[in-house]
Formats: sequence, structure tokens, C-alpha cells
Amino acid sequence: MDCKNIVSMESFINDTKKPNGQKKCPPCTLGIVANWYRSELEDSGQKAQADFLTNLVKDTVSSPLDIAKGMDKIKKEVPKNVESRLLDFDCSAQTYEKEG
Repeated sequence: MDCKNIVSMESFINDTKKPNGQKKCPPCTLGIVANWYRSELEDSGQKAQADFLTNLVKDTVSSPLDIAKGMDKIKKEVPKNVESRLLDFDCSAQTYEKEG
């Protein structure tokens, strides 16, 4: 996985076209990545951030952009080792290409 070109989740959510013009759906991956974040935050003892993300996702007025911004905010608040793991999740989402 080549992670050198990953961007903030906010920027990723705002990006709706691949370079070749094919549509992609960054918001479609958000729920999966948010679950990965939540699990990692809980496992690493970051309860406040896990609760923040859970509440943000459950809030019916939260847009995908709101959730992405919240995920970016969380990365700034956690220890470097946790941030690094969350960035791995960002990279997985941003480099994923559906087969077929």
C-alpha cells in the first residue's frame, strides 16, 4: 500500500472523481473506517475520543463531512502511536480500489 499521497479525511470526502473521470464514493467507506477508528480508540484507552466519534456517527444531523472532520480532529488529540494507526486506516480507505 502506497500511503505517501494520503490526505485528510475531510479532503478525501470532498474528492468525488478519480483522475480518469470515473466516479468513486469516499463517503461510502466512512462507516467502515469510523468503526476501525472506534475499535482502535477503545483498544488504546482513548475513551473520550471513541465516545465522541460514536456520538458523531449516531447523530442524525452529522454529514459525512462532519464525521470526516471529527476523525481528523481525533488524530490531533491522540498519542502518536494511535495517530499512526488511524493514518493506516485512512490510507487503506484512500487507496482501496474495488475489483471488477
